Amino acid sequence: MTHEEIWDDFLSKTCRVCGANKIQMQSFCRGCYRRLPSPMRQSLWQRFGEGYEEAFEAATRWFTENAIGFIGA
Repeated sequence: MTHEEIWDDFLSKTCRVCGANKIQMQSFCRGCYRRLPSPMRQSLWQRFGEGYEEAFEAATRWFTENAIGFIGA
């Protein structure tokens, strides 16, 4: 994913995993966020340009690898 795609997703109000509503400037909806392993949740608190992008991509891969309803492109 590009930096712009990750930023657009961050500003979106739709969870890319399940399609539920999410709060803008949060990575995922509350339910999907809670499904992530704790270290992965913590890594999503990094700032843009300081590791957030990599953490978001890792979390997105985790959902895909664990067959949790991924709807994002």
